[in-house]
Amino acid sequence: MSKFALEGFFQSAREELREHKIRVINIYPAATDTNIWNSVEGDWPRKKMISPNDVASAVAYALSRPADVALENISLSNLTGNL
Repeated sequence: MSKFALEGFFQSAREELREHKIRVINIYPAATDTNIWNSVEGDWPRKKMISPNDVASAVAYALSRPADVALENISLSNLTGNL
């Protein structure tokens, strides 16, 4: 529910800011293999997680689009499925 609320908020912000040429991009990464998992109990399938570099590459791609192109949502996962 909170993700849906954020999506609605950013859709509204996107429309409000569009006339000022400000782009709002939502990035939805699946489980990402970062150090945060070191402190979470359980046996997490880290090899199935996406890498931080993949997330960074998606952000860099979105930001590198021409100023008049609005890339609004990016969902990242891997071929082995979401976690």
